[in-house]
Amino acid sequence: TNASTTLEQQFHTTFQQMLEDPSDIEITMKYANLAIQLKDYEAAIPALERILLFNPDLPRIKQEVGVLYYRLEAFDMAKTYLEDAKNSANAPSDVITLANKYLEKMN
Repeated sequence: TNASTTLEQQFHTTFQQMLEDPSDIEITMKYANLAIQLKDYEAAIPALERILLFNPDLPRIKQEVGVLYYRLEAFDMAKTYLEDAKNSANAPSDVITLANKYLEKMN
């Protein structure tokens, strides 16, 4: 379909931009979001993890990585990120709620 072709074109274009400027968090986020829309979780996870290398105090990103690992059935990694997200000092209540929801699914 045209929509998925356009999405894939954006994905590849954004990937090239990310390679040119790996420290640009906005481009990296855009790339990760496009990867998620394409259900390419293996591409999204390392992009989000790289954002956490530059700024480790982002509970929402940690929660997203945890959910992606959950979708890949990598439950140990999912638990690590989800626990970290919900235990962050600045974790918003929606992040805590969603992290708990996924953690309960794995128990």
